[in-house]
Amino acid sequence: LKKKAGTIPLRTFNENDKALIKSIAIAETGSMDVLFGENIKEAFDIAEEYANGGIDTLYSLVFGDEPGDPDRKMEQELRIIIEKCKQK
Repeated sequence: LKKKAGTIPLRTFNENDKALIKSIAIAETGSMDVLFGENIKEAFDIAEEYANGGIDTLYSLVFGDEPGDPDRKMEQELRIIIEKCKQK
């Protein structure tokens, strides 16, 4: 298990960022309890997991074996994600 290098200070996030993080946490846990007391740490842990997954995806798109413009590849990935969301 890798040791965390550090966390991003809460003051770094604006109100929209915080709302998005909380929304994702509620969707992941299925409960609003994640927003209260010491559970709020879980909300930010979930956001960190999403961010780490996104970094891996971005790295793969930019430095992967697939030829092509990384911006266009990222746009295509986003279109696929949007279509999947529309189908739900």
